[in-house]
Amino acid sequence: MRFFHASDIPESGNVVTLTKQESDHLFGTLRGRVGEYVGLLNGHGVEAEAEIIAGKQLLVHKKIIHPEPHPKIHLFCAAPRRKELDLLLKQCVEAGAWSINLLECERSVAIPDGSALERWQTIAIEGCKQSRNFWAPIISPPVQLKSALAELNGNSNFCKLYGHVAHDKKPIIPQCSDYALFIGPEGGFTADEETLMESCGVMPWHFSHNVLRLENAAVCGVMLLNYLTGVYSE
Repeated sequence: MRFFHASDIPESGNVVTLTKQESDHLFGTLRGRVGEYVGLLNGHGVEAEAEIIAGKQLLVHKKIIHPEPHPKIHLFCAAPRRKELDLLLKQCVEAGAWSINLLECERSVAIPDGSALERWQTIAIEGCKQSRNFWAPIISPPVQLKSALAELNGNSNFCKLYGHVAHDKKPIIPQCSDYALFIGPEGGFTADEETLMESCGVMPWHFSHNVLRLENAAVCGVMLLNYLTGVYSE
């Protein structure tokens, strides 16, 4: 079943009209017909099964409210260039990131500004529709690594990890309600940045024997953390 975004999903028996973009996709590109069923999501934990009816509208037959995931994975990641960033955002949504927080690091080669936030959230919704992730992450514009660490300082709910390639760093994953995963830019974090993170309680996490590209490290790290600490670990 294909999924479409609807910001307001009513109770069963009520009608939904899609936005022009979603409607054009369903009725123009996919040639949706009366009597066919589609899925709906709002990006805030609500799912619905709906039937196409006359007038290019959808009749809700079943509404489901999903609980928030536990634990939550918060990605803190240096930004690659635009094309790679768009792919990183979509794939990390599909991998189950709860939030995506962009970082400005010493070796950063791209520092996007907040003007792209609306486009980023659209990309997040597309990732949700593709993967049936019913929770679209909040995506935040870049802040300096030091500022991100200061914001997390003293929050005992967080287990903080950063991607590290040294083979002597073993994956230590304590049980927490929230995980902050720090991924550096191409070339990695500098020695000073690693020292700063470790002084703030961020533990090195070696999760691949290979040196991964930034966007690959981000999605692999999120997916592996979800696997090791989430429902699949039970």
